[in-house]
Amino acid sequence: MRFLLALLLSLLPGVALAAPLSFTIGTSEPVVVDTSGGTPLIWLYFGGGEARAATYRSGSGTAALEFAYDIAAGDFAPSGIIAAGQIELAGGAIRDLAGNPLTLSFTPPDLSGVRVRTYRPVWTTDPITAANASAAAFEITKAPLGATFAWEITSDGGGSLSGSGTISAAPHPVTGLNLSALGDGTLTLSLTLTTAAGTSAPRTVTVGKFTGWSPADLGTAVALWLDADDAETITLSEGAVSEWRDKSGNGRHVAQADAARRPVPVGWGDGSREAIAFDGTDDFLQGVGSMTTGTYAGHFNVIWAASRVGNGGVILTERSSTLVGVSAWTAEGAYYVSSDGANVSSNHQISAGVFGALGAEGGVVSHLHFPGSRDVLYLNGAQQTVLTASASNITGGTSYFRIGRREPPHSYNWNGTILEIIVLLEFLGSDDRQRLEGYLAHKWGLAGSLPAGHPWKAGPP
Repeated sequence: MRFLLALLLSLLPGVALAAPLSFTIGTSEPVVVDTSGGTPLIWLYFGGGEARAATYRSGSGTAALEFAYDIAAGDFAPSGIIAAGQIELAGGAIRDLAGNPLTLSFTPPDLSGVRVRTYRPVWTTDPITAANASAAAFEITKAPLGATFAWEITSDGGGSLSGSGTISAAPHPVTGLNLSALGDGTLTLSLTLTTAAGTSAPRTVTVGKFTGWSPADLGTAVALWLDADDAETITLSEGAVSEWRDKSGNGRHVAQADAARRPVPVGWGDGSREAIAFDGTDDFLQGVGSMTTGTYAGHFNVIWAASRVGNGGVILTERSSTLVGVSAWTAEGAYYVSSDGANVSSNHQISAGVFGALGAEGGVVSHLHFPGSRDVLYLNGAQQTVLTASASNITGGTSYFRIGRREPPHSYNWNGTILEIIVLLEFLGSDDRQRLEGYLAHKWGLAGSLPAGHPWKAGPP
Protein backbone atom coordinates (compact mmCIF):
# COMPACT_ATOMS: atom_id res chain seq x y z
CA MET A 1 0.00 0.00 0.00
CA ARG A 2 1.43 3.42 -0.97
CA PHE A 3 2.08 6.23 1.53
CA LEU A 4 2.17 9.97 0.94
CA LEU A 5 3.69 12.37 3.48
CA ALA A 6 2.24 15.88 3.84
CA LEU A 7 3.55 18.55 6.24
CA LEU A 8 0.66 20.33 7.95
CA LEU A 9 2.01 23.68 9.15
CA SER A 10 0.76 27.25 8.93
CA LEU A 11 4.31 28.62 8.79
CA LEU A 12 6.36 29.87 5.90
CA PRO A 13 9.81 28.40 5.22
CA GLY A 14 12.49 30.00 7.35
CA VAL A 15 10.16 31.00 10.19
CA ALA A 16 10.98 29.94 13.76
CA LEU A 17 8.63 27.11 14.64
CA ALA A 18 6.23 26.82 17.55
CA ALA A 19 5.16 23.46 19.04
CA PRO A 20 3.92 21.05 17.90
CA LEU A 21 5.44 20.01 14.58
CA SER A 22 2.68 17.94 12.96
CA PHE A 23 2.68 15.58 9.95
CA THR A 24 -0.02 13.60 8.22
CA ILE A 25 0.63 10.29 6.49
CA GLY A 26 -1.94 9.63 3.77
CA THR A 27 -2.68 6.03 2.76
CA SER A 28 -4.62 4.62 -0.18
CA GLU A 29 -7.21 3.02 2.13
CA PRO A 30 -8.12 3.08 5.83
CA VAL A 31 -5.64 1.50 8.23
CA VAL A 32 -5.69 0.42 11.88
CA VAL A 33 -2.88 1.43 14.24
CA ASP A 34 -2.13 -0.91 17.17
CA THR A 35 -0.16 0.83 19.97
CA SER A 36 -0.50 -1.93 22.57
CA GLY A 37 3.15 -2.93 22.11
CA GLY A 38 4.56 0.50 21.29
CA THR A 39 3.90 3.73 19.44
CA PRO A 40 4.98 4.12 15.80
CA LEU A 41 7.21 7.10 15.02
CA ILE A 42 9.06 9.00 12.32
CA TRP A 43 12.56 10.26 13.04
CA LEU A 44 13.31 13.94 12.43
CA TYR A 45 16.93 15.09 12.13
CA PHE A 46 17.71 18.61 13.29
CA GLY A 47 21.35 18.58 12.18
CA GLY A 48 24.54 18.02 14.11
CA GLY A 49 23.46 14.51 15.02
CA GLU A 50 20.34 15.68 16.87
CA ALA A 51 17.30 13.44 16.25
CA ARG A 52 13.72 13.85 17.49
CA ALA A 53 10.83 11.38 17.28
CA ALA A 54 7.50 12.50 15.80
CA THR A 55 5.14 9.94 17.36
CA TYR A 56 1.77 8.66 16.16
CA ARG A 57 -1.07 10.75 17.65
CA SER A 58 -4.34 9.88 15.88
CA GLY A 59 -6.11 8.61 12.76
CA SER A 60 -6.54 4.85 13.29
CA GLY A 61 -9.43 3.58 11.17
CA THR A 62 -8.92 6.30 8.56
CA ALA A 63 -6.60 6.93 5.62
CA ALA A 64 -4.85 9.87 7.39
CA LEU A 65 -2.47 9.22 10.30
CA GLU A 66 -1.13 12.13 12.34
CA PHE A 67 2.43 12.12 13.68
CA ALA A 68 3.70 15.03 15.78
CA TYR A 69 6.68 16.24 17.76
CA ASP A 70 6.31 18.84 20.52
CA ILE A 71 9.08 21.41 20.16
CA ALA A 72 10.95 21.72 23.48
CA ALA A 73 13.36 24.23 25.02
CA GLY A 74 16.81 23.81 23.55
CA ASP A 75 15.65 22.46 20.18
CA PHE A 76 17.65 24.03 17.39
CA ALA A 77 17.51 23.37 13.65
CA PRO A 78 18.80 26.56 11.99
CA SER A 79 19.19 24.91 8.57
CA GLY A 80 15.88 23.08 8.55
CA ILE A 81 14.73 19.54 9.28
CA ILE A 82 15.29 16.23 7.49
CA ALA A 83 12.57 13.59 7.90
CA ALA A 84 13.45 9.90 7.72
CA GLY A 85 11.78 8.15 4.76
CA GLN A 86 10.28 5.42 6.89
CA ILE A 87 7.83 4.81 9.71
CA GLU A 88 9.41 2.95 12.63
CA LEU A 89 6.85 0.71 14.34
CA ALA A 90 8.70 0.72 17.70
CA GLY A 91 6.69 -2.30 18.86
CA GLY A 92 3.40 -1.13 17.38
CA ALA A 93 1.69 -2.23 14.19
CA ILE A 94 -0.11 -0.67 11.21
CA ARG A 95 -2.36 -2.87 9.09
CA ASP A 96 -5.16 -2.46 6.59
CA LEU A 97 -8.67 -3.62 7.47
CA ALA A 98 -7.86 -7.09 6.11
CA GLY A 99 -4.91 -7.38 8.52
CA ASN A 100 -2.14 -6.95 5.96
CA PRO A 101 0.98 -5.11 7.17
CA LEU A 102 1.80 -1.98 5.26
CA THR A 103 4.93 -0.97 3.45
CA LEU A 104 6.52 1.60 5.78
CA SER A 105 8.87 3.49 3.46
CA PHE A 106 7.95 6.70 1.68
CA THR A 107 9.58 9.63 -0.07
CA PRO A 108 9.95 12.42 2.51
CA PRO A 109 9.26 16.04 1.58
CA ASP A 110 11.86 18.80 1.59
CA LEU A 111 11.75 20.35 5.10
CA SER A 112 14.88 22.47 4.77
CA GLY A 113 12.76 25.61 5.01
CA VAL A 114 11.29 24.62 8.40
CA ARG A 115 13.73 26.00 10.96
CA VAL A 116 13.47 25.56 14.70
CA ARG A 117 14.71 28.22 17.10
CA THR A 118 13.41 27.96 20.66
CA TYR A 119 15.90 30.40 22.19
CA ARG A 120 15.04 34.03 22.81
CA PRO A 121 17.00 37.07 24.05
CA VAL A 122 15.27 39.08 26.80
CA TRP A 123 16.36 42.40 28.31
CA THR A 124 16.53 42.20 32.11
CA THR A 125 17.28 45.90 32.56
CA ASP A 126 14.32 47.72 31.02
CA PRO A 127 14.40 50.61 30.43
CA ILE A 128 18.07 51.57 30.31
CA THR A 129 18.53 54.63 32.53
CA ALA A 130 21.37 56.61 34.04
CA ALA A 131 21.11 54.32 37.06
CA ASN A 132 21.79 51.07 35.16
CA ALA A 133 23.42 52.05 31.84
CA SER A 134 26.88 51.05 33.08
CA ALA A 135 25.70 47.62 34.29
CA ALA A 136 22.95 46.55 31.90
CA ALA A 137 22.01 42.93 31.27
CA PHE A 138 20.04 40.54 29.13
CA GLU A 139 19.43 36.81 29.26
CA ILE A 140 19.06 34.04 26.69
CA THR A 141 16.18 31.66 27.35
CA LYS A 142 15.59 28.12 26.03
CA ALA A 143 18.97 27.82 24.32
CA PRO A 144 20.81 24.46 24.10
CA LEU A 145 23.63 24.11 26.62
CA GLY A 146 27.06 24.32 25.03
CA ALA A 147 25.90 26.47 22.11
CA THR A 148 28.00 29.51 21.33
CA PHE A 149 26.41 32.89 20.76
CA ALA A 150 27.32 36.28 19.36
CA TRP A 151 25.49 39.52 20.07
CA GLU A 152 25.49 43.13 18.97
CA ILE A 153 23.65 46.06 20.52
CA THR A 154 23.05 49.12 18.33
CA SER A 155 21.32 52.39 19.16
CA ASP A 156 19.30 54.45 16.72
CA GLY A 157 20.82 57.37 18.62
CA GLY A 158 24.30 56.24 17.61
CA GLY A 159 26.87 53.68 18.71
CA SER A 160 27.14 49.91 19.04
CA LEU A 161 28.60 47.23 21.30
CA SER A 162 29.22 43.52 20.64
CA GLY A 163 30.32 40.35 22.38
CA SER A 164 30.07 36.56 22.46
CA GLY A 165 29.93 33.60 24.83
CA THR A 166 28.84 30.03 25.46
CA ILE A 167 25.48 28.91 26.87
CA SER A 168 26.11 27.43 30.32
CA ALA A 169 22.79 27.93 32.13
CA ALA A 170 19.07 28.05 31.51
CA PRO A 171 18.40 30.90 31.19
CA HIS A 172 21.88 32.15 30.42
CA PRO A 173 22.62 35.65 31.83
CA VAL A 174 24.78 38.25 30.10
CA THR A 175 25.53 40.94 32.66
CA GLY A 176 27.75 43.93 33.34
CA LEU A 177 27.22 45.58 29.95
CA ASN A 178 28.37 49.20 29.88
CA LEU A 179 25.98 50.93 27.47
CA SER A 180 26.81 54.46 28.62
CA ALA A 181 28.50 55.34 25.32
CA LEU A 182 25.46 54.41 23.23
CA GLY A 183 23.11 57.22 22.30
CA ASP A 184 19.71 57.53 23.92
CA GLY A 185 16.84 56.08 21.91
CA THR A 186 15.90 52.53 20.94
CA LEU A 187 18.58 49.90 21.51
CA THR A 188 18.36 46.77 19.34
CA LEU A 189 19.96 43.57 20.59
CA SER A 190 20.74 41.11 17.78
CA LEU A 191 21.69 37.56 18.80
CA THR A 192 22.83 34.53 16.81
CA LEU A 193 23.35 31.01 18.13
CA THR A 194 25.70 28.32 16.79
CA THR A 195 25.84 24.54 17.39
CA ALA A 196 26.99 21.57 15.31
CA ALA A 197 23.64 21.96 13.51
CA GLY A 198 24.69 25.37 12.19
CA THR A 199 24.22 29.08 12.88
CA SER A 200 20.83 30.69 13.19
CA ALA A 201 19.58 33.84 11.59
CA PRO A 202 19.66 36.74 14.09
CA ARG A 203 16.91 37.15 16.67
CA THR A 204 16.32 40.70 17.86
CA VAL A 205 14.74 42.47 20.80
CA THR A 206 14.62 46.17 21.65
CA VAL A 207 14.72 48.34 24.76
CA GLY A 208 14.49 52.07 25.34
CA LYS A 209 17.46 54.03 26.65
CA PHE A 210 16.80 57.26 28.49
CA THR A 211 19.63 58.49 30.66
CA GLY A 212 17.97 61.70 31.71
CA TRP A 213 17.11 62.01 35.39
CA SER A 214 14.32 59.81 36.80
CA PRO A 215 12.98 58.97 40.29
CA ALA A 216 15.12 55.81 40.18
CA ASP A 217 18.14 58.07 40.69
CA LEU A 218 16.88 58.78 44.23
CA GLY A 219 17.66 55.17 45.14
CA THR A 220 16.38 53.77 48.43
CA ALA A 221 14.68 57.05 49.35
CA VAL A 222 11.80 56.01 47.06
CA ALA A 223 9.28 54.02 49.11
CA LEU A 224 6.51 53.76 46.50
CA TRP A 225 6.40 54.52 42.77
CA LEU A 226 3.26 53.98 40.74
CA ASP A 227 3.46 54.92 37.05
CA ALA A 228 0.25 54.65 35.03
CA ASP A 229 2.12 54.84 31.71
CA ASP A 230 4.29 51.80 32.42
CA ALA A 231 2.20 49.03 30.87
CA GLU A 232 4.38 46.33 32.41
CA THR A 233 3.20 47.40 35.87
CA ILE A 234 -0.51 47.26 35.01
CA THR A 235 -2.62 44.09 35.08
CA LEU A 236 -5.98 44.36 33.33
CA SER A 237 -9.04 42.18 33.82
CA GLU A 238 -11.86 42.75 31.34
CA GLY A 239 -10.44 46.18 30.55
CA ALA A 240 -10.12 47.39 34.16
CA VAL A 241 -7.09 47.62 36.46
CA SER A 242 -6.90 44.67 38.84
CA GLU A 243 -3.31 45.39 39.94
CA TRP A 244 -0.88 48.32 39.75
CA ARG A 245 2.67 47.29 40.64
CA ASP A 246 5.19 49.35 42.55
CA LYS A 247 8.35 50.36 40.62
CA SER A 248 10.35 51.28 43.74
CA GLY A 249 11.55 47.71 44.29
CA ASN A 250 9.76 47.52 47.64
CA GLY A 251 6.87 45.41 46.39
CA ARG A 252 4.15 47.82 47.56
CA HIS A 253 1.72 46.80 44.84
CA VAL A 254 -1.93 47.83 44.97
CA ALA A 255 -4.84 45.74 43.71
CA GLN A 256 -8.62 45.47 43.61
CA ALA A 257 -10.39 42.08 43.79
CA ASP A 258 -13.88 43.54 43.27
CA ALA A 259 -14.40 44.01 39.52
CA ALA A 260 -17.03 46.72 40.14
CA ARG A 261 -14.51 48.91 42.00
CA ARG A 262 -11.63 48.78 39.54
CA PRO A 263 -10.43 51.96 37.82
CA VAL A 264 -9.83 51.88 34.07
CA PRO A 265 -6.93 52.90 31.82
CA VAL A 266 -7.51 55.91 29.57
CA GLY A 267 -5.44 57.80 27.05
CA TRP A 268 -3.75 60.94 28.33
CA GLY A 269 -2.87 64.08 26.42
CA ASP A 270 -2.49 63.23 22.75
CA GLY A 271 -3.15 59.57 23.58
CA SER A 272 0.50 58.54 23.56
CA ARG A 273 0.47 57.95 27.33
CA GLU A 274 -1.88 56.02 29.59
CA ALA A 275 -3.52 57.31 32.77
CA ILE A 276 -5.78 55.51 35.25
CA ALA A 277 -9.28 56.95 35.68
CA PHE A 278 -11.15 56.71 38.99
CA ASP A 279 -14.93 57.20 38.86
CA GLY A 280 -15.38 59.30 42.02
CA THR A 281 -17.87 56.77 43.39
CA ASP A 282 -16.24 53.58 44.59
CA ASP A 283 -13.06 52.92 42.59
CA PHE A 284 -9.89 52.34 44.60
CA LEU A 285 -6.80 50.14 44.80
CA GLN A 286 -5.41 48.74 48.03
CA GLY A 287 -1.95 47.71 49.19
CA VAL A 288 -0.97 45.48 52.08
CA GLY A 289 0.84 46.83 55.13
CA SER A 290 2.23 50.21 56.05
CA MET A 291 5.09 52.25 54.66
CA THR A 292 6.37 52.83 58.21
CA THR A 293 6.21 51.07 61.56
CA GLY A 294 5.62 52.39 65.06
CA THR A 295 5.66 56.15 65.45
CA TYR A 296 7.45 57.38 62.39
CA ALA A 297 9.44 60.51 63.20
CA GLY A 298 11.08 60.87 59.80
CA HIS A 299 10.40 62.77 56.63
CA PHE A 300 7.45 61.69 54.50
CA ASN A 301 7.03 63.21 51.04
CA VAL A 302 4.50 62.56 48.32
CA ILE A 303 4.87 63.96 44.79
CA TRP A 304 2.09 63.13 42.39
CA ALA A 305 0.51 64.05 39.07
CA ALA A 306 -3.23 63.79 38.50
CA SER A 307 -6.29 65.46 37.05
CA ARG A 308 -9.63 66.18 38.70
CA VAL A 309 -13.04 66.51 37.07
CA GLY A 310 -15.30 67.06 40.09
CA ASN A 311 -15.67 66.44 43.77
CA GLY A 312 -13.53 63.81 45.39
CA GLY A 313 -10.24 64.07 47.09
CA VAL A 314 -8.16 61.15 48.32
CA ILE A 315 -5.01 60.26 46.40
CA LEU A 316 -3.21 58.18 49.04
CA THR A 317 -4.41 57.19 52.51
CA GLU A 318 -3.69 54.59 55.15
CA ARG A 319 -6.23 52.52 57.13
CA SER A 320 -9.90 53.19 57.77
CA SER A 321 -9.50 55.77 60.56
CA THR A 322 -6.83 57.82 58.79
CA LEU A 323 -7.66 61.46 58.33
CA VAL A 324 -5.75 61.97 55.15
CA GLY A 325 -6.95 63.60 52.02
CA VAL A 326 -5.95 64.82 48.66
CA SER A 327 -2.28 65.37 49.24
CA ALA A 328 -0.85 62.32 50.86
CA TRP A 329 -1.13 60.12 53.84
CA THR A 330 -0.70 60.43 57.54
CA ALA A 331 -2.14 58.74 60.60
CA GLU A 332 -4.83 59.66 63.11
CA GLY A 333 -5.22 63.31 63.96
CA ALA A 334 -3.13 64.68 61.14
CA TYR A 335 -5.07 66.39 58.40
CA TYR A 336 -7.07 65.87 55.30
CA VAL A 337 -8.78 67.89 52.62
CA SER A 338 -12.47 67.52 51.95
CA SER A 339 -13.99 66.95 48.52
CA ASP A 340 -14.21 70.68 47.83
CA GLY A 341 -10.71 71.45 49.06
CA ALA A 342 -11.87 73.21 52.23
CA ASN A 343 -10.29 73.01 55.69
CA VAL A 344 -11.46 70.15 57.86
CA SER A 345 -8.84 69.53 60.53
CA SER A 346 -7.91 71.55 63.56
CA ASN A 347 -4.34 70.20 63.51
CA HIS A 348 -3.37 71.14 59.98
CA GLN A 349 -4.95 73.77 57.81
CA ILE A 350 -4.90 73.69 54.02
CA SER A 351 -6.11 76.61 51.96
CA ALA A 352 -9.45 76.01 50.32
CA GLY A 353 -9.43 75.45 46.58
CA VAL A 354 -5.79 74.40 46.23
CA PHE A 355 -6.63 71.01 44.79
CA GLY A 356 -9.67 72.20 42.95
CA ALA A 357 -7.21 74.15 40.82
CA LEU A 358 -5.95 70.89 39.33
CA GLY A 359 -8.89 70.68 36.95
CA ALA A 360 -9.30 68.20 34.12
CA GLU A 361 -6.00 69.31 32.56
CA GLY A 362 -4.11 67.98 35.59
CA GLY A 363 -1.20 69.19 37.64
CA VAL A 364 1.72 68.23 39.87
CA VAL A 365 1.42 68.33 43.67
CA SER A 366 4.30 68.12 46.14
CA HIS A 367 3.53 67.48 49.80
CA LEU A 368 6.57 67.55 52.09
CA HIS A 369 6.21 66.42 55.71
CA PHE A 370 8.89 67.70 58.10
CA PRO A 371 8.64 65.55 61.26
CA GLY A 372 7.47 67.29 64.40
CA SER A 373 7.29 70.71 62.80
CA ARG A 374 5.43 71.44 59.59
CA ASP A 375 4.12 70.32 56.21
CA VAL A 376 4.72 72.31 53.04
CA LEU A 377 2.49 72.07 49.98
CA TYR A 378 3.34 72.96 46.35
CA LEU A 379 1.06 72.99 43.33
CA ASN A 380 2.84 72.86 39.94
CA GLY A 381 6.08 73.92 41.60
CA ALA A 382 4.61 76.97 43.36
CA GLN A 383 4.40 76.94 47.17
CA GLN A 384 0.83 77.09 48.44
CA THR A 385 1.04 76.94 52.22
CA VAL A 386 3.09 75.93 55.24
CA LEU A 387 1.22 73.86 57.80
CA THR A 388 2.51 74.16 61.36
CA ALA A 389 1.53 71.41 63.80
CA SER A 390 2.16 70.77 67.46
CA ALA A 391 2.30 67.00 66.92
CA SER A 392 2.95 66.04 63.34
CA ASN A 393 4.84 62.78 63.73
CA ILE A 394 3.13 59.95 61.91
CA THR A 395 1.79 56.83 63.59
CA GLY A 396 2.73 53.96 61.32
CA GLY A 397 2.12 50.24 61.46
CA THR A 398 -1.27 50.35 59.77
CA SER A 399 -2.59 47.27 58.03
CA TYR A 400 -3.12 48.67 54.55
CA PHE A 401 -2.97 51.74 52.36
CA ARG A 402 -5.27 52.86 49.55
CA ILE A 403 -5.05 54.74 46.29
CA GLY A 404 -8.02 56.91 45.35
CA ARG A 405 -10.24 56.51 48.43
CA ARG A 406 -10.58 56.84 52.18
CA GLU A 407 -12.87 54.59 54.22
CA PRO A 408 -16.68 55.24 54.39
CA PRO A 409 -18.70 57.08 55.54
CA HIS A 410 -16.32 59.86 54.42
CA SER A 411 -14.77 58.09 51.46
CA TYR A 412 -13.80 61.11 49.37
CA ASN A 413 -13.20 59.08 46.25
CA TRP A 414 -10.88 60.56 43.67
CA ASN A 415 -12.86 61.76 40.65
CA GLY A 416 -10.46 62.02 37.77
CA THR A 417 -7.21 60.41 36.69
CA ILE A 418 -4.08 59.48 38.58
CA LEU A 419 -0.95 59.66 36.43
CA GLU A 420 1.93 58.94 38.77
CA ILE A 421 2.62 58.77 42.53
CA ILE A 422 6.06 58.87 44.16
CA VAL A 423 6.53 58.53 47.93
CA LEU A 424 9.89 59.21 49.63
CA LEU A 425 10.87 58.50 53.24
CA GLU A 426 13.93 60.73 53.45
CA PHE A 427 14.55 64.46 53.61
CA LEU A 428 13.68 65.99 50.25
CA GLY A 429 15.58 69.15 49.53
CA SER A 430 14.44 71.79 47.07
CA ASP A 431 16.74 70.51 44.30
CA ASP A 432 15.29 66.99 44.34
CA ARG A 433 11.74 68.27 44.79
CA GLN A 434 12.10 70.47 41.74
CA ARG A 435 13.67 67.63 39.74
CA LEU A 436 10.66 65.45 40.58
CA GLU A 437 8.29 68.24 39.61
CA GLY A 438 10.15 68.81 36.35
CA TYR A 439 10.24 65.08 35.59
CA LEU A 440 6.49 64.70 36.12
CA ALA A 441 5.52 67.96 34.44
CA HIS A 442 7.41 67.25 31.20
CA LYS A 443 6.50 63.57 31.13
CA TRP A 444 2.78 64.30 31.45
CA GLY A 445 2.61 67.47 29.34
CA LEU A 446 2.13 69.79 32.32
CA ALA A 447 5.28 71.90 32.03
CA GLY A 448 3.26 74.92 30.98
CA SER A 449 1.91 75.15 34.54
CA LEU A 450 5.35 75.41 36.17
CA PRO A 451 6.22 78.92 37.34
CA ALA A 452 8.60 80.98 35.23
CA GLY A 453 11.39 80.70 37.79
CA HIS A 454 11.27 76.91 38.04
CA PRO A 455 14.69 75.43 37.08
CA TRP A 456 13.07 72.73 34.92
CA LYS A 457 10.52 74.92 33.18
CA ALA A 458 12.29 74.74 29.79
CA GLY A 459 13.10 71.02 29.73
CA PRO A 460 13.14 67.82 31.80
CA PRO A 461 15.95 67.13 34.28
